[in-house]
Amino acid sequence: MRLAIARRIADGGTTVLMVEQNVKKALAVADRAYVLERGAIVASGPARLQQRSTVIREAYLGAQSSETTTAARAVHDAVKQRANA
Repeated sequence: MRLAIARRIADGGTTVLMVEQNVKKALAVADRAYVLERGAIVASGPARLQQRSTVIREAYLGAQSSETTTAARAVHDAVKQRANA
């Protein structure tokens, strides 16, 4: 319900900054998305494209794909290395 309210506010022309743990619901109402992991942006762009991203789907939405396992792990490892630097 709260996400629907945020969508109505945005549709009225007001910019809304949303911090939401439920990635699937947030992407459903957002125009743009910035995905943070350990304080670093690991993905950004139009929400519709983020919903279709195999890396985002596997890492944050629970989709399983052997094709993206390595890519998702590489993103996670790169962010972890940056945090430890």
